[in-house]
Amino acid sequence: MAVFERRARVKLDAEGSLSGTVTVKVHGLGGMAWREEFYGEDEVKRREEMEKRMKDWLPEGATVDVTGMSGWEQNDYPLVVEASVRVPGFAVGTGRRLFLPTGIFQTQEIVSFEHAQRQYPVYFRFPWQEKDAVELTLPEGVEVEALPQEKNRDTALGRYRFTCRHQEQTVRIERELVINGFFFQTQYYPALRDFFNQVRTSDEQHAISSAEKVAQRD
Repeated sequence: MAVFERRARVKLDAEGSLSGTVTVKVHGLGGMAWREEFYGEDEVKRREEMEKRMKDWLPEGATVDVTGMSGWEQNDYPLVVEASVRVPGFAVGTGRRLFLPTGIFQTQEIVSFEHAQRQYPVYFRFPWQEKDAVELTLPEGVEVEALPQEKNRDTALGRYRFTCRHQEQTVRIERELVINGFFFQTQYYPALRDFFNQVRTSDEQHAISSAEKVAQRD
């Protein structure tokens, strides 16, 4: 199985933009695949490709600057990529409320399940697991009013868990997505599509905060 462990320590500013650091650890088959794909490439090329991949995980408009990499030559250890990130306009202000997306990291495979019907089997490169942990610091004067509900779904196809909690000015988000197989015949497509649709719905939830004054987005 490929395991993608993504951890973020980020801050929200008064304008609704997000900035901070992200560390990605890729274990197992995922690390092997990345090492094979970039075997013989120099650090500049690897850095460019890692920045592109991390941008794909983050909301549109994000900028990524890779600050460190390790594990490219060590198959027994995870491949680690560290970066500083910025997401302009991450939170949306309306009046005295701030709507804060809790799905900072995104799953690219979800777009494959937009259609209700499928003619061919579903094939992934390998079974995989995403383990996300986000520590998000709110600006002074912003208070959390409501958080998304916890989600926990465990099926033969995969598992999804989501929690969002806060303490004072810090919101902590934990998310786990596991896909148990890599080849699914078409008869399993409806169940797989339903599973990913529920993942999408949960990932698109918002936390609601209040403040004396928040930035408005046109």
